[in-house]
Amino acid sequence: MTNILILPGLNIDKNILNNIQKAINKNDFFTFEDLPKNIRNSSIDVLLHEYLLHLNEKYNEINSITIPVSFTKSLFEFSGLVMAHHIRLTNELKFWDSLIVIYSVLDMIQLLKLSPLSRILLTKNTKYLNIIEYSFEHLEKSITKHVHEKVNIEGIIKQIQISPPANYETHHSVDNEITLIKWSKYIGCYDFLPDEFKKEFDSNLYFKYYQLVSPIKNVETTKLKRLESIDRTKILLIDDEAEKGWKTFYSHFFSTYIKTVIFETLDINYKALEQISIIEEAKRKIEEFDPDLVLLDLRLCDSDLNLEQYSTDKLTGYKILQEIKKFNKGIQVIIITASNKAWNFQATLRTGANGYIIKRGDSDVVEDINELKNLIEYLSIKSEFLKKVYSKIQNVKFFVRKNELLKSDDDSFRKVLFSNYEIIFELLEKASDTPSNEKYYNYAYLKLFHCIEEFLRIKSIFDYNDRCYVNNAIKVAEKISKDNESQRWKSIIKLHKGNPSYWIYEENENVSQISTDFKMSCVLIFLYNQENSNFLNWPNIREIRNKNAAHPEEGTVSKEQILDILSFQEYIFNMDNIQKSTKAGLPDNVSEENLQKLIKKFDKT
Repeated sequence: MTNILILPGLNIDKNILNNIQKAINKNDFFTFEDLPKNIRNSSIDVLLHEYLLHLNEKYNEINSITIPVSFTKSLFEFSGLVMAHHIRLTNELKFWDSLIVIYSVLDMIQLLKLSPLSRILLTKNTKYLNIIEYSFEHLEKSITKHVHEKVNIEGIIKQIQISPPANYETHHSVDNEITLIKWSKYIGCYDFLPDEFKKEFDSNLYFKYYQLVSPIKNVETTKLKRLESIDRTKILLIDDEAEKGWKTFYSHFFSTYIKTVIFETLDINYKALEQISIIEEAKRKIEEFDPDLVLLDLRLCDSDLNLEQYSTDKLTGYKILQEIKKFNKGIQVIIITASNKAWNFQATLRTGANGYIIKRGDSDVVEDINELKNLIEYLSIKSEFLKKVYSKIQNVKFFVRKNELLKSDDDSFRKVLFSNYEIIFELLEKASDTPSNEKYYNYAYLKLFHCIEEFLRIKSIFDYNDRCYVNNAIKVAEKISKDNESQRWKSIIKLHKGNPSYWIYEENENVSQISTDFKMSCVLIFLYNQENSNFLNWPNIREIRNKNAAHPEEGTVSKEQILDILSFQEYIFNMDNIQKSTKAGLPDNVSEENLQKLIKKFDKT
């Protein structure tokens, strides 16, 4: 059985070197090994991990391994103590439970006070040698007499304390990487992660420790149900660590659980760009790709790591969220971050985030994956509808701004209309949340119909009086009843009975009221020069408003019906659709009273 003694590096204390030289001269007990090379120039965890694997291959059986407390002149690097932890926590080593001896010029009590890593000295099959007080001959005797104790890894875990690596800017970085490992192993894509990342993770002492404290559950991935309800959803990942493994994870996740996904990432060098440049690149990508769903991290550049508390509005991810919602409020955004700060959660939801997943190292991986899967399914369906709604509303607003017929001194119609559309979108968002909120589709439909009614109140569209005109030029109705109680009108259009009914171009003396349906039919026939009012589904729009929207108990307005009425509004608010009428209105005869007024006016002149 081999007893290894690892030699320290150059510039080591002379007392240690003298004692080691004596041990070397008596070379019948220890097998000497040089320290790992370039310990200052590479990751100590990677270097020590690979060095120990090398020893594992080189020797069939190692009885003991003697290590300096540090491999350099600076005792306070404690690299030897780090190696001792690696030995105990690397289960593929044949000698993981062998006797470990740490040697140094320090008193053991001093060492225990200097570093929490020295707690390894208090575990089973571990000894300490003060090289000032004792020689290596003493150590040889101690090793020979040592009775091997059964090492229990759970017992070691309770005694030692490993902190996250010092090269991590925040604890969030550790949670981020642990979550990536846990999620990837759970869905079976860990082997496909970038080799550099896996090498760093597999050799990292903290992650070795963490996996023993919180082992990842082994679950058959076939038990996870595939999503069939969404198809060809466009998903964009904005994460500065996409290339470190998150892109691989999501690609595998989507190909495994979703029928068809068009998945892209914001592929930029985050480290080389300032915040404003990252935001501009994100805007460009969003406009170019037009995603249905965005998976968005909050911290995307170095400046995000040094912000004060409650400064969510200064985070790069938060600013990108604002830009996404400016582009299309219907795009659904899931914030996926290692930050568990309540103010970040609240601020992003107020700004329009539709979901929030915290990457926590101590969370349940099964619950995490199910939450991610369910949220993506739910929001993908929601986005398909709301993106279309938002686009149509923006089109309507654009046409309304251009339409000269809708101008007024105080611009009141446009103000009311735009305010209504803000409310309408909020109602439709609420309606899309849960089946119990479907009544809000009805409320939104009523509000949309109200926009049409407001449109028909504009005199340049429909002038309602005893004589009614379309576009201030074509008389379409004239009141013929003499008293105010009874309503009888002569009109240029006639109701054609059907299911549903609509109006045709034909003179008629039996109109009992000038309803919204009558007004809109006149506008369609004369302003837009249609043959009748059975155009762009108007009769059905009217019927849905009267029968369903106003009476939720009778039935819920559908998403398709919402899109239909918005398409109708896109047409009627677009001034380019107005045509010169080929049909004449009612003769505009001058009444006897008006004739006398004109005669008197003529006589005076």
